[in-house]
Amino acid sequence: MIEHNFKNPIRIVSIQDKDYWHFIEAMSIHEIRGGRTYDGLIAFSGYLSQIQNIVTLNPNHFDSFSFLGLIVISPNNSSV
Repeated sequence: MIEHNFKNPIRIVSIQDKDYWHFIEAMSIHEIRGGRTYDGLIAFSGYLSQIQNIVTLNPNHFDSFSFLGLIVISPNNSSV
């Protein structure tokens, strides 16, 4: 089931060296530190890949990254 649902539609992306500096700068400007930077890296990677939505069970983990313009969707909250 996992292979059927995820293997074919997945596109793996990587961040270029120059993008890491933009990421670090954005985290600094928005005062995002510590473990929150891991969620920031996920959101920033999505932003660079031109995604529109992030689907997560922990939507509050991505509240700090609204400046990227991504819509956070949670299956736990039907009103989102």
